[in-house]
Amino acid sequence: MLGVARERGFSPSQGIVEKWVGLGLLDQGTRRGRGKGRGATFLWPPNQLELFLALLDKRATVSRVRVLANLPVGVWTYWGEEFVPLRQVRRVMETWADFGRPRARHDWNAMARRVVDSIAGPTSTRPQRDVAVDLVADLARTRRGDVTDLVTALEPIVGGKDPSQFTDAPRVAATLLAQVTALGRLPEIPDQIFNWARAVLLGTQAQYGQEQPALSLDPRFGSLDHRPSFDESVTQACGNLSLILGLYLIGPLAPGAPLALDPELWISGRVRLSSSAVYEASPFVLPPGIEGGGRISVDVRIEIDPA
Repeated sequence: MLGVARERGFSPSQGIVEKWVGLGLLDQGTRRGRGKGRGATFLWPPNQLELFLALLDKRATVSRVRVLANLPVGVWTYWGEEFVPLRQVRRVMETWADFGRPRARHDWNAMARRVVDSIAGPTSTRPQRDVAVDLVADLARTRRGDVTDLVTALEPIVGGKDPSQFTDAPRVAATLLAQVTALGRLPEIPDQIFNWARAVLLGTQAQYGQEQPALSLDPRFGSLDHRPSFDESVTQACGNLSLILGLYLIGPLAPGAPLALDPELWISGRVRLSSSAVYEASPFVLPPGIEGGGRISVDVRIEIDPA
């Protein structure tokens, strides 16, 4: 694998491979002994080689591990376990979530400020946003919080409960709470629920593609809505997966979901998911430094075994 990477113009070390395996950016290779007293070599399948090359290419512009972690999760979401096994997804999600590690080193206030500013309406004031920033930062840092207090702080910024709108304070608060709940409880989530979350993500993205034109007309948040490129979707992969896992944990889920997306069926082992994805590069020549012209088409099949 190192030899192929060097032929492609990269300069990886054995140390970076070992580090990335430990972080879940790569899966563990298959050990093959070289004879008594001669150590061993590790072999990876072709799909892991392609992931390794993609990570090396991305690392040229992005150095943060939490950003790189989105790549294997995004590949798993669209192409499944033939490309990235679930054991690797679980490991890299813990890396992305900083699970089991001290979190004091992060600038939680800066993160919370970005979140609040991205959803704040034009009539919100700085003091109102400051209150919300403090609560969001504390929620992210401690992974505990009171949803009622959060809703109260978000109402003057996002708007009170209004099902007719694209979003409102209760839904934003539920989203934030779901994500931090998942980050704190990743090891206890069954494999079947990870696969269920993958099916929900694929279905949700297909539905969003149909509804996006109408959502873009929302007077408050329409400017945030656009059809995400493949690169944007992959960049958000860990966050999107944590949201769906968190919604399962905090439950109950909204009624009316298709039978195939009933999590209890997935836990019972009666559901099988298969998918195929095709990436189509943009036919346009984009200016230097601009990414994301391509799109992805995904075919999903869900089968339910009889009870």
